Amino acid sequence: APSTPAHVDGQVTIYNMHAFTPTVDGARASYRGASVRAKTQTQRSMKRAAICVSAAQDPILLRAARGEDVERPPVWLMRQAGRYMAEFRAYSNKFPFRHRSETSEIAIELSLQPWRAFKPDGVIMFSDILTPLPALGVEFDVVKGKGPVISTPVR
Repeated sequence: APSTPAHVDGQVTIYNMHAFTPTVDGARASYRGASVRAKTQTQRSMKRAAICVSAAQDPILLRAARGEDVERPPVWLMRQAGRYMAEFRAYSNKFPFRHRSETSEIAIELSLQPWRAFKPDGVIMFSDILTPLPALGVEFDVVKGKGPVISTPVR
Protein backbone atom coordinates (compact mmCIF):
# COMPACT_ATOMS: atom_id res chain seq x y z
CA ALA A 1 0.00 0.00 0.00
CA PRO A 2 1.24 3.54 -0.67
CA SER A 3 2.52 5.59 2.21
CA THR A 4 -0.25 7.87 3.40
CA PRO A 5 0.64 11.01 5.32
CA ALA A 6 -1.28 11.50 8.56
CA HIS A 7 -2.15 15.10 9.36
CA VAL A 8 -2.02 16.51 12.86
CA ASP A 9 -3.37 19.96 13.65
CA GLY A 10 -4.30 20.36 9.97
CA GLN A 11 -0.71 21.17 8.95
CA VAL A 12 1.91 18.93 10.56
CA THR A 13 2.50 15.86 8.41
CA ILE A 14 3.73 12.55 9.79
CA TYR A 15 4.97 10.13 7.14
CA ASN A 16 5.06 6.35 7.19
CA MET A 17 8.32 5.72 5.38
CA HIS A 18 7.96 1.91 5.27
CA ALA A 19 6.39 1.76 1.82
CA PHE A 20 5.23 3.99 -0.99
CA THR A 21 4.18 3.59 -4.62
CA PRO A 22 5.07 6.68 -6.67
CA THR A 23 4.02 7.20 -10.29
CA VAL A 24 6.07 8.95 -12.99
CA ASP A 25 4.59 9.39 -16.49
CA GLY A 26 2.14 6.56 -15.85
CA ALA A 27 4.83 4.06 -14.78
CA ARG A 28 4.29 2.56 -11.33
CA ALA A 29 7.27 1.91 -9.08
CA SER A 30 7.09 0.24 -5.69
CA TYR A 31 9.67 0.74 -2.97
CA ARG A 32 9.86 -1.41 0.16
CA GLY A 33 12.90 -1.02 2.35
CA ALA A 34 15.96 -1.19 0.12
CA SER A 35 14.68 -3.58 -2.55
CA VAL A 36 13.63 -2.21 -5.93
CA ARG A 37 13.16 -4.79 -8.67
CA ALA A 38 12.85 -4.12 -12.39
CA LYS A 39 12.99 -6.35 -15.46
CA THR A 40 14.41 -3.96 -18.02
CA GLN A 41 16.81 -1.02 -17.97
CA THR A 42 13.91 1.31 -18.86
CA GLN A 43 11.81 0.03 -15.96
CA ARG A 44 14.78 0.41 -13.59
CA SER A 45 15.35 4.01 -14.76
CA MET A 46 11.67 4.85 -14.38
CA LYS A 47 11.59 3.36 -10.89
CA ARG A 48 14.69 5.34 -9.87
CA ALA A 49 13.09 8.53 -11.19
CA ALA A 50 9.86 7.77 -9.34
CA ILE A 51 11.72 7.22 -6.09
CA CYS A 52 13.72 10.45 -6.54
CA VAL A 53 10.56 12.45 -7.23
CA SER A 54 8.87 11.03 -4.15
CA ALA A 55 11.93 11.54 -1.93
CA ALA A 56 12.27 15.17 -3.07
CA GLN A 57 8.76 15.79 -1.76
CA ASP A 58 9.62 14.47 1.71
CA PRO A 59 10.19 17.08 4.44
CA ILE A 60 13.71 18.51 4.50
CA LEU A 61 14.43 17.06 7.96
CA LEU A 62 13.72 13.50 6.75
CA ARG A 63 15.85 13.99 3.64
CA ALA A 64 18.75 15.35 5.69
CA ALA A 65 18.41 12.49 8.20
CA ARG A 66 18.77 10.03 5.32
CA GLY A 67 22.01 11.77 4.35
CA GLU A 68 20.62 13.30 1.16
CA ASP A 69 21.81 16.67 -0.15
CA VAL A 70 19.30 19.33 0.88
CA GLU A 71 18.84 22.94 -0.16
CA ARG A 72 19.57 24.27 3.36
CA PRO A 73 20.18 22.90 6.84
CA PRO A 74 16.92 21.85 8.52
CA VAL A 75 15.92 23.91 11.54
CA TRP A 76 14.34 22.86 14.80
CA LEU A 77 14.50 24.49 18.20
CA MET A 78 16.00 22.96 21.31
CA ARG A 79 13.97 23.76 24.42
CA GLN A 80 11.41 25.25 22.07
CA ALA A 81 8.45 25.42 24.47
CA GLY A 82 8.85 27.74 27.41
CA ARG A 83 8.19 30.81 29.45
CA TYR A 84 8.54 33.21 26.52
CA MET A 85 5.14 32.02 25.15
CA ALA A 86 1.93 33.27 26.78
CA GLU A 87 0.10 30.05 25.80
CA PHE A 88 2.78 27.97 27.54
CA ARG A 89 2.57 30.11 30.69
CA ALA A 90 -1.20 29.59 30.76
CA TYR A 91 -0.63 25.81 30.90
CA SER A 92 2.11 26.28 33.52
CA ASN A 93 -0.25 28.25 35.73
CA LYS A 94 -3.01 25.65 35.33
CA PHE A 95 -1.07 22.35 35.58
CA PRO A 96 2.03 21.27 37.55
CA PHE A 97 5.12 20.35 35.53
CA ARG A 98 4.80 16.58 35.86
CA HIS A 99 1.17 16.68 34.76
CA ARG A 100 2.17 18.67 31.66
CA SER A 101 5.01 16.34 30.73
CA GLU A 102 3.20 13.08 31.55
CA THR A 103 -0.18 13.85 29.93
CA SER A 104 0.20 13.17 26.22
CA GLU A 105 -2.50 15.59 25.04
CA ILE A 106 -0.93 18.45 26.98
CA ALA A 107 2.63 17.50 25.95
CA ILE A 108 1.52 17.45 22.29
CA GLU A 109 -0.16 20.84 22.61
CA LEU A 110 2.92 22.34 24.27
CA SER A 111 5.10 20.85 21.50
CA LEU A 112 2.92 22.28 18.73
CA GLN A 113 2.64 25.81 20.16
CA PRO A 114 6.13 26.90 19.01
CA TRP A 115 5.64 25.02 15.72
CA ARG A 116 2.54 27.10 15.03
CA ALA A 117 4.45 30.28 15.91
CA PHE A 118 7.73 29.65 14.06
CA LYS A 119 7.16 26.74 11.61
CA PRO A 120 10.53 25.01 12.15
CA ASP A 121 11.32 21.87 10.12
CA GLY A 122 11.02 19.59 13.14
CA VAL A 123 9.35 19.50 16.54
CA ILE A 124 10.91 18.27 19.76
CA MET A 125 8.30 16.71 22.02
CA PHE A 126 7.74 18.44 25.35
CA SER A 127 8.88 15.99 28.01
CA ASP A 128 11.28 15.63 30.89
CA ILE A 129 14.33 13.42 31.25
CA LEU A 130 13.10 12.26 34.69
CA THR A 131 9.72 10.99 33.42
CA PRO A 132 10.81 7.28 33.50
CA LEU A 133 11.86 7.40 37.18
CA PRO A 134 8.46 6.53 38.78
CA ALA A 135 8.33 3.34 36.68
CA LEU A 136 11.65 2.42 38.34
CA GLY A 137 10.22 3.10 41.81
CA VAL A 138 11.90 6.49 42.20
CA GLU A 139 9.39 9.22 43.02
CA PHE A 140 10.18 12.85 42.30
CA ASP A 141 8.50 16.20 41.98
CA VAL A 142 9.47 19.41 40.26
CA VAL A 143 9.35 22.23 42.79
CA LYS A 144 8.81 25.70 41.35
CA GLY A 145 11.94 27.81 41.82
CA LYS A 146 14.00 24.79 42.93
CA GLY A 147 13.78 22.14 40.20
CA PRO A 148 13.49 18.36 40.46
CA VAL A 149 13.44 16.87 43.96
CA ILE A 150 13.74 13.10 44.49
CA SER A 151 11.80 12.08 47.62
CA THR A 152 14.12 9.21 48.57
CA PRO A 153 17.55 9.75 47.02
CA VAL A 154 19.05 6.74 45.27
CA ARG A 155 22.25 5.54 46.92
